[in-house]
Amino acid sequence: MTNEIAAYGKMMANFARSLRVRPDRARCCAVLADALIGHRDELWPKGGPESNPEWIADHVPGIVAHFASVFSVVAIICKETSADDWLVRMAWLPRLIQDLEARNGRLDA
Repeated sequence: MTNEIAAYGKMMANFARSLRVRPDRARCCAVLADALIGHRDELWPKGGPESNPEWIADHVPGIVAHFASVFSVVAIICKETSADDWLVRMAWLPRLIQDLEARNGRLDA
């Protein structure tokens, strides 16, 4: 599982970098914002200003880049201890980014 988590982190980091120049950037950000907002109670269980839908929508690229880093760190952590709970709660994000990446700039088409 550690290799899979590390691969997710790399894939998400690559996607976050490509997001700056994707022709469908606005649509990808909208799809991700909608998903992040839908999962905000899992992502920000104690609430706070970062769990505000407007804040989330305005910070999608940074949030994705942050979670890419987190996945990379969790891959290291998983070598020593279990991170299953976190991974179960976050399983939806790599799948969504894989789907967006598969469209390769065609989300607006």
